[in-house]
Amino acid sequence: MSALSIHNIGDLMTGDLLALGPHESMDRARSMLTASGLHAIPIVENDEALGMVTLADCQGRDPDDALGEIMAGPPILIDVEASVSNAAEMMRSNYVHHLIVTQGNRRTVVGLLSSYDLLAMLVE
Repeated sequence: MSALSIHNIGDLMTGDLLALGPHESMDRARSMLTASGLHAIPIVENDEALGMVTLADCQGRDPDDALGEIMAGPPILIDVEASVSNAAEMMRSNYVHHLIVTQGNRRTVVGLLSSYDLLAMLVE
């Protein structure tokens, strides 16, 4: 996909979303992240984003720790219709590499956007 054909982050985000609940274990998150090649996974309950766990968060943790205890939150959310420049500014101003993408005014999670997604757009 060329940069000219991207109109909003819905065109760029990872849509095959992996998500876990707050009561799931750190070991499960680590396994899913390693197998998928992703670096972050949203923590979701009842289709609502609660926070995020990154691969770095998994380092040095007890494998049985519940994700709800160690997740970063509240989550930084962005609407699927937001512009790419808006997403880049949110990442920069919040010092994060991942945004949870939601649909409409709800917190229903529809995808994940990473700084790697933004960089890939620039080099294609």
